[in-house]
Amino acid sequence: MSQHRITIIEPSGVRRTIPLTLRDVTIGRSSDNDIMLDYGKTSRNHAIIHPDGGRFYVIDLGSSNGTYLGRTRLPANTPQLWTVDKPLAIGDVQIQLESMQPAAYRTEERDNMGTVIESSPFAAPQKKSNVVPMLIAGLVLLGLCAISFIAAALGYYFLGQ
Repeated sequence: MSQHRITIIEPSGVRRTIPLTLRDVTIGRSSDNDIMLDYGKTSRNHAIIHPDGGRFYVIDLGSSNGTYLGRTRLPANTPQLWTVDKPLAIGDVQIQLESMQPAAYRTEERDNMGTVIESSPFAAPQKKSNVVPMLIAGLVLLGLCAISFIAAALGYYFLGQ
């Protein structure tokens, strides 16, 4: 089994960590890819990560917006060596190749497909945003206050001064 994994950092900041195996990993917008990136700058079949004897190569599949290794745009259909010091960029998505640490130094929670949800004991857990529910609650309270004010004003005007 490979001692490498990749961390995918989406534009929203969400991170996914996936262990690399000894087979090709396809990346693209289409749901039949191993890694689906549903973003406008991602082609349906964008790139492949190809393992070869403990090394990994990235192959751009002729994508419209390109695949970048560091700051260099990869030529189409030409394998390029990918090392841990060079981030891979597909549109606004960053992908980092990592060597796996010994198990004693990491905690992993996996989903049903084996994807690591949290890979570092030092990383803060992702919190779900409460902005929308709080905004709705505030608007409801504001509406109730407005109704109460109108009812009090009408009562004062019609029932007694």
